[in-house]
Amino acid sequence: PVGLGVLVLLQLFRQQLDVETRNRIRLVTLLAMLGSAGWYALLESRDPGWFDVTLIALCLLAMGLGGFLRIRTYLLLGFAALLVDVSSIVFKFVREVDDQAIQRAAIGILLLLIGVGLVVGAIYYKTHRDRINRSIDLWRTRLDSWE
Repeated sequence: PVGLGVLVLLQLFRQQLDVETRNRIRLVTLLAMLGSAGWYALLESRDPGWFDVTLIALCLLAMGLGGFLRIRTYLLLGFAALLVDVSSIVFKFVREVDDQAIQRAAIGILLLLIGVGLVVGAIYYKTHRDRINRSIDLWRTRLDSWE
């Protein structure tokens, strides 16, 4: 609640602060919010489900506000924390399994999926390079006007 209050006040008084100060305040506030939820989601083992759901919801909220308010910091931090949380869920699952054969199979499947994703992504990019580059350039021009 305190972090949300700070961010709302920052939006209300954005004309009185320069861009660099606003970005620093946003960064520190979002790091504090995601860090407090992330601490329990990543390190607490008694009730990991609810903490992970809370962190995922907070990350999606930060990303949604970033898109709505056109603030890149919200998008980047929300996405980064979301990736860390999903990685932690996978790690907890692999760690909790008692059978080593299942652990090795899960790790192998994850590596296989990552490899398949990279190969499919590379093939798709090479076949649709011009369209993807135009789309990226369009997004770059849109994001240049953001803080």
